Amino acid sequence: APSDSRIAYIDTANGRTQLMLMTLPSKTLKVLITSDFGERISTPVFLDEDHLIFAKRQSPGKESLFQYSIPVSYTHLTL
Repeated sequence: APSDSRIAYIDTANGRTQLMLMTLPSKTLKVLITSDFGERISTPVFLDEDHLIFAKRQSPGKESLFQYSIPVSYTHLTL
């Protein structure tokens, strides 16, 4: 995050990708989103302290950008 208080990253678990959030300095982890089988989440970037943008491949050849709001745990399609 811009304030260096959070880190967003991608993890894999059980064949799925997960958008993760680590809060510093406590190193508390939170799963924000878990993909379905056959989907892939990638490239999380903070837009500001409370919003992320990330790519999600939902089927071969179809990749979209999504925005995630951390305070309300809400995702919506951006592009």
